[in-house]
Amino acid sequence: MKALEPVLSDLVPTAYTEVWPQVRFQLARGDVRSLRAEGLSAQQLRDIVSRSAKIGSHSAEAADFFGRTEITGRTLAQIKESWMEYSPGEDAAWHDSCCDQIARVVRGEMRLVPQAPIREPGSNSEFIPNLIRHREQPASDHREFDFCFIDVSNPHAIPVEDRMLRFGDSFASP
Repeated sequence: MKALEPVLSDLVPTAYTEVWPQVRFQLARGDVRSLRAEGLSAQQLRDIVSRSAKIGSHSAEAADFFGRTEITGRTLAQIKESWMEYSPGEDAAWHDSCCDQIARVVRGEMRLVPQAPIREPGSNSEFIPNLIRHREQPASDHREFDFCFIDVSNPHAIPVEDRMLRFGDSFASP
């Protein structure tokens, strides 16, 4: 194995680089219980998540993505306000999408990922928030929700099959 170290060190990347901005939100157990209450409207659920879900960690790209240098510890509502300062006139439907995805997972409902893109400040790139993982932290007092912001304006993010011609649509001449 020692003989392979020089070869492997050239092949294996030393730092993991994330493809898209990622954010981990944390929700306290008390707020999780509040979301499970019966009779709450969609707007009430959004309000609970928006003011309670705090960013526990994030990728390096995520802070710039929201127009801030540091976003850890901020709530979804604070991030929305900050983003709106840097993106005046833009639609903040991405915020409702994040809130709805968290609320639906907590309530045990089918999670939907609506077409609600967020535009990166100073860019034409659009990203859709997608809840990729959630987990209960038994040793702590919160639940974690990992979001990946998928770049839908980047043609390289589209599967190659979607850009290929079907065999029946192609022809060849002798």
